[in-house]
Amino acid sequence: MRIGFAGLGRMGASMAERLASLGGRLTIWNRSPEKAAAVAASTGAIVAATPALLAASSDIVVTMLADDDASSAVHLGTDGLFAGAAGALTVVEMGTVSPAHIAALDAAAPQGVRVVDAPVSGATEAAINGALTIMVGAPPGDTAALEPLFRAMGHHTIHLGALGHGAVMKLSVNGLLHAINGAFCEAVCLAENAGITTEKAFEVIESSAACAPMLKYRKPIYLGERQEPMFALRLARKDMDILLRLAAEHGAPARFAALVRNRLAAAEAAGAGERDMAALLELYERPANIFVASFLGSPAMNFLKGRLADDGGPALVLDDRHALRLHAHHRAGADETVVMGIRPHDVVEDEAGGTEATILLVEPTGADTHVTVELAGSRLTCVLPAHFDKVVGDRIKLSFATPKAHFFHAHTKTRLD
Repeated sequence: MRIGFAGLGRMGASMAERLASLGGRLTIWNRSPEKAAAVAASTGAIVAATPALLAASSDIVVTMLADDDASSAVHLGTDGLFAGAAGALTVVEMGTVSPAHIAALDAAAPQGVRVVDAPVSGATEAAINGALTIMVGAPPGDTAALEPLFRAMGHHTIHLGALGHGAVMKLSVNGLLHAINGAFCEAVCLAENAGITTEKAFEVIESSAACAPMLKYRKPIYLGERQEPMFALRLARKDMDILLRLAAEHGAPARFAALVRNRLAAAEAAGAGERDMAALLELYERPANIFVASFLGSPAMNFLKGRLADDGGPALVLDDRHALRLHAHHRAGADETVVMGIRPHDVVEDEAGGTEATILLVEPTGADTHVTVELAGSRLTCVLPAHFDKVVGDRIKLSFATPKAHFFHAHTKTRLD
């Protein structure tokens, strides 16, 4: 069996080394050639110059890529996997990508090429030890040729029946992990603010019913004993972006997921994107200023570029840690709160001398929605037309008559919680 592997990051390199132990021919490719050279030196693998050449020399190609864009480039580029496929080829997607992307790859696959989603759960140590959990978007009988690979990389393979279901379950699991990480950081912040050391707080949590396995293996990160990231914060935010889109597509609730996503986005905006997601702890430890927007009608979480009339009062200080809290009143008065991140470079002066702030949205809008924005006591109002129906993840632009210089002067002292 000729096995190919594309994507040799922290997880991918360890998974490729596990596959090398099977004893067959292993060909590898990575966007950064030096990483491929390092894995080749330790495993005896052959390095392919392009994904196309990787596909041409393989019967099965495993990919471990960061996101949909990276996967698209590797599969669909002029030198991509699909361009080099010659005859029967199975491509196994093991990174965290969206179910929609898996479907798109399946539709674009040349004749004779099969796409299988089989993302994994587990940290780098689990990848090194072949102890990953593998979630396969196929019935058990359809992946017989892949089982030796799964056994080499994982200790538990779960078949979920249909293409894309592996990706769905992976996002569900990662959403839970990111929520646990956020809740842990918040709990530790409370303990620290009350005078308890991080070490003692962790000792109690680790011994309690609330301790999840991921907290145990991430202990060196939380206690500052390890600086190398286990899970980059920007990738956690990416996971939550995909999860929110998926939840909207299937009509599933995702209010808590939206809160988690926007806490991650705020930390990323503060420059922590390449750090471990435990950097959230620092964000919780610092106060943040917010302003409140009240939405009357359906939740207005899609696209907006409206001009708000300022009553002349003070505006809000924004910096790397500030965020926007939205209260959406809809469905017979039900209340919904979502925290949105605002980055300072997203606040610009517009052509009329006012200020335009950009935020991210997490839910689709329905009918016309009346919006009241409260900036440190100033009330600004506009209407969001129903035809602004962009997809979740689009950016909202709010235009204020307040000059940019004033926008950064006044502030509130509400802690973001």
